[in-house]
Amino acid sequence: MSGDRDRDRSSRDDRDRDRRDDRDRDRGRYSRDDRTYSSSRSYQGRSPSPRVKREDNSPPPRRDRRDRSPRQRSLSPYSKRAQQPRHSPSAPRKRSASPEPWGSHQHDVARDRSRSGHTPSAEKPPKQRPNYGLSGLLAAATNMKNGTVLKYHEPPEAKKCKGWRIYVFKDGKEIDVLELGGQSSFLIGRDRTVADIPVDHTSCSSQHAVIQFRQVPHQNKRGEVTKVIKYKTLWEGANMCVRPYILDLDSTNGTLLNGERVEGRRYVEIHSEDMIKFGESTREYVFIKDPSLS
Repeated sequence: MSGDRDRDRSSRDDRDRDRRDDRDRDRGRYSRDDRTYSSSRSYQGRSPSPRVKREDNSPPPRRDRRDRSPRQRSLSPYSKRAQQPRHSPSAPRKRSASPEPWGSHQHDVARDRSRSGHTPSAEKPPKQRPNYGLSGLLAAATNMKNGTVLKYHEPPEAKKCKGWRIYVFKDGKEIDVLELGGQSSFLIGRDRTVADIPVDHTSCSSQHAVIQFRQVPHQNKRGEVTKVIKYKTLWEGANMCVRPYILDLDSTNGTLLNGERVEGRRYVEIHSEDMIKFGESTREYVFIKDPSLS
């Protein structure tokens, strides 16, 4: 039994030795081939390898892509690609009308606009130019009295005048006399916080009308236009003359001058012995000029 074991062990050792010799022999052969291949690549003057067979130096012909037939792929009838309409290969391809180069952002924007049919004017409205005109907000903020914004502000030709009175009548009886002196305009209305001549009738507006004295040009007999008119002012001691006007502030029931309604927001001259009524009030306001100033 021991002899058989020794023989088996020696046979295994011989086989292992043969395997190592074969492995070392293969390693040496492969290293020699690598050195030969590297030296042949470093030498530029050597002819190409005999394994490459070339008859001439011309490059092989290239196959055109248009000659290739598209690969047909089976599509599921439920896929999105199958549901899209197929374009015939013979139809000419529509080119973009954009002058920008392909791939730029401007080209993409122009392409989207041409497809959607939008125009630049419809997408972006024209830029609004600045408006330097007068809005009236500053004038409204400064034209206040006792915290109330007035509907009226005096014109540049406003002047003070003395010598005019208003006689107030009701049911044919004189009940009051008002002196129109000391200021150039008198506001008439139901709002007593701002009105210079208050009226209490419900048909009158809070700011109903204005009596305004204005210095206006006058043409004499010779045709000369001057601002010195027939009324004299005692406080100036000269022929500095103004005329009274009535202005309705777009009141609800209007203003009557000698029985006729006055047009809103329009100056109407008042003469001596003219009678004015406000709204549906029964009070009559008669204007009288001082005869000493005529």
